[in-house]
Amino acid sequence: MPVKMLDYPAMLSHLELLHDEMEVTAAYERIAREIDRDYHTSNPVVITVLTGGMIPTIEITNRLRIPLELDFLHATRYQGQLSGGEIAWMVSPRIPIEGRNILIIDDILDEGDTLKAIVHFCQERKAANIRSVVLARKNQPQKIQADYIGFTVPANRYLVGCGMDYRGHWRHLRAIYTLIDDPE
Repeated sequence: MPVKMLDYPAMLSHLELLHDEMEVTAAYERIAREIDRDYHTSNPVVITVLTGGMIPTIEITNRLRIPLELDFLHATRYQGQLSGGEIAWMVSPRIPIEGRNILIIDDILDEGDTLKAIVHFCQERKAANIRSVVLARKNQPQKIQADYIGFTVPANRYLVGCGMDYRGHWRHLRAIYTLIDDPE
């Protein structure tokens, strides 16, 4: 099935700016300082959650001043849809995590199902310590809390940019926007 091309200028008319690029950059820098402080004597395995966590992981790890190893996993509830379903495990980390300090980085903490499953995955593999980073945390009850948070955002809004997508598009936007209405 061919992917529908979205018209970029038309799409932007459906978005409202929530956090501009300068605010996002400041959040990345603050999170990196906190991680440097907390992991200064550690060599953590940083695990990015594909695909949304790619951009926050790059931005944050580029600012870190600690030794680390970088890996990824792919666990998703959305699979290109606007609402989440069951967690699909696509790829597991390749670095052994037993006895290691783990830092999970993702784009958004919505209800917490995916992050909770990833933390459980790491616990089952006997990670020494597990912490998590999200660029955005929805202002609603979650099943698990993140340790490092860039922004708390409205619960009832759909977000795009900085790793967050609309039907697979717009992850690359350098600011965080909220979808005003569905352009389709």
